[in-house]
Formats: sequence, structure tokens, C-alpha cells
Amino acid sequence: MPFRKDSEVMGKLLSGAKNEYPILRDGNMMQDITYSYNPQKDSAGWLEAFHPDETGNEEYPIPSTKKEGMPAIEVYKENTTPNMIMGDALHMLANTDPIINDHKRQLMESMTPRQEEQMLNRYYRAQTHHNENRGYDKWREYSGNDALLRAYPMQQWGDNPKAYEESYTPEQRTRLDSMVKYLKAPR
Repeated sequence: MPFRKDSEVMGKLLSGAKNEYPILRDGNMMQDITYSYNPQKDSAGWLEAFHPDETGNEEYPIPSTKKEGMPAIEVYKENTTPNMIMGDALHMLANTDPIINDHKRQLMESMTPRQEEQMLNRYYRAQTHHNENRGYDKWREYSGNDALLRAYPMQQWGDNPKAYEESYTPEQRTRLDSMVKYLKAPR
């Protein structure tokens, strides 16, 4: 009965994420995301978000449960955390929630030359290690900018203060801290 176990795992993961981040329960468009659990997928990552119009790629094909024109998040590992789910949900929230969109816009407008160089290096790594075949502008729009939006607030790089200090200005970290408060605020 793998389907039963898989749906129980996904239910537990979503329940934890929605309790920690009420915006996942009640936010703009969040109720329209299709969540699926695919532990058979051999993936280096824990999960993947798919925009409504995204077509996927060889490494991350569109989940069969994704509804046309709707966003989806596919989870691959049972030890996925609420922060990881919220981080991938930010892909969609940045397009549907005006407050998150404003945080993203301000982050992108405040990027330093060093951050621009780091973004380009992430793109080259994605090409080399993750079969990225989109052009830089498309990758940045769908992946790079959102990765920067979520890495610090969701502590994606673990307990590594130096990595965050080297990748974000103090002003950017303060602004992103306020975004986390908004994500966790009761609705």
C-alpha cells in the first residue's frame, strides 16, 4: 500500500508546514498548489516547485498530478522540512502576493555587483551539475531570483552565518527577516 503511506507522509509534511507558516493555509493561491510525494524519484534535491506555465526538464519533469495552468510542488524525501516547503512555495507567492512580490523586487533592486557575480556563478553550476538548459535570463526569472529570495529566510544553507553574511547585505537580511514574520503571521 505505498499510496496510503505516501499520502500519509505528504499529509504530515503539509500539516507541519501549514502550522509553521499560516500563509500556506490561507495565502493567495496557496490552496491551488498541487502537492505530491514521489519517494521513488532519484533526486539530489528534497523537492521541486513548478510554476503554472512551467514545462519541466529531463531531470525534473512535470509531476503527473500537476493540473494544467496551476502550480505544483513535488516532494522527494520524507525528511523534507517546513522551511523547505515554504521556500519552494515562495516561487508562487512572489507572483501572487503583493507583499512578497515587494520583498522580492526590493531584494533584486538592491543586489550588489558581488551578488550579481554570485548569481552568474550559480547559473554556471546549474548548467554543469543540474542539466540546466534555459538561457540565463529565463533561469534567473524562474530559479535564480527565487533561490536568493528563499536561501537566507528559510536557512537553506543551514547554520552557516558566514555564508549568509557573504551573500546578503545587512539591510537585505533585515528586510527578509520581516518577510518571515509576515509568512508566519496568523491569518
